[in-house]
Amino acid sequence: MATVFRRFWLAWLVAAIGLVLICAGIATATVFRPSDTQTATLPSSVDSQIVVTRPACCRYIRATSR
Repeated sequence: MATVFRRFWLAWLVAAIGLVLICAGIATATVFRPSDTQTATLPSSVDSQIVVTRPACCRYIRATSR
């Protein structure tokens, strides 16, 4: 086994780096992907007013108000 490793060390290195990159690509598409929902933390006082809209609703209002 040692002679095979010495003979093809560059191929083993390239294969190991490729495997790490493939695993990192799959992880960023699944595990480390940003959440589809966002959570807002609100102050405990009732002095502030809050508006909740559907996603991208403000973009349409801004486009029609011009």
